[in-house]
Amino acid sequence: MSILQSPHQSFHVSQLCESVAICEALAGDRFKWGNGTETHPAFLVFLGCDKDEIPGYIKTLNTLYRCCWCEIRQPKHLKSFEAEIKIRGMQRESDTNANIYQINNLTQQQQQD
Repeated sequence: MSILQSPHQSFHVSQLCESVAICEALAGDRFKWGNGTETHPAFLVFLGCDKDEIPGYIKTLNTLYRCCWCEIRQPKHLKSFEAEIKIRGMQRESDTNANIYQINNLTQQQQQD
């Protein structure tokens, strides 16, 4: 479900499940997110959570997902949550390294909780 389209048509945000949204570039990697492939555009991930869950999520994102750039902010896209974690550097697929989790793992985990 699309929840936002940029006014300049450079990205759009879609909600993957209640607590996860993805912001995908529409025209190359204009913002230098660095995770686009030949078949999929570059993207950022937004994770909605309660404020007391932030430390646990940051530890998990740094350790399992190998995402070292996270910004905690007031919810912009996932407004039903106390906080929103903006995640840069997540991988969409992890064919080369099974030890690195990707967007599908995060979405599946959030749907189970």
